Amino acid sequence: MSGELESHVRFEPPDLCVAVFIGDIDAPLMRRMNDQLRRAAEGRDYIFMLIDQTRAGSISAEARKLGVEGVKGIHVRDSAVIGASFHVRTIMTLVTRVIRLVRGEKGELIQFFATEAEARAYLAERRLTLFGNRGDTAERK
Repeated sequence: MSGELESHVRFEPPDLCVAVFIGDIDAPLMRRMNDQLRRAAEGRDYIFMLIDQTRAGSISAEARKLGVEGVKGIHVRDSAVIGASFHVRTIMTLVTRVIRLVRGEKGELIQFFATEAEARAYLAERRLTLFGNRGDTAERK
């Protein structure tokens, strides 16, 4: 994921949204990333998330709140996070548990990894576990 200059969200078929955080994260940036995530997830029954925190700086309280609001209405099957600090991992884990509790969902939703390769392997394994070789993807209903 190197070479990118600013925080962004992009879609990778068949069902992966990649969020890359670079530098400090404030409310306007989080709003922009939420918009990008909604566009990427639009029309899909679910998505998987790969969140790159390796170059992230600090995150404002308002941006954290907006980050939670950004996934409302989006069915995130599982998330893999790379490069998150202990503090960020703690916050993300707690927020994820609250979201799952409110939605009445069970199972894992977020895992943390040291490398992008490990994170992608985890998501590929989860996709296979959930859908097997049926060819189900988020683009099919």
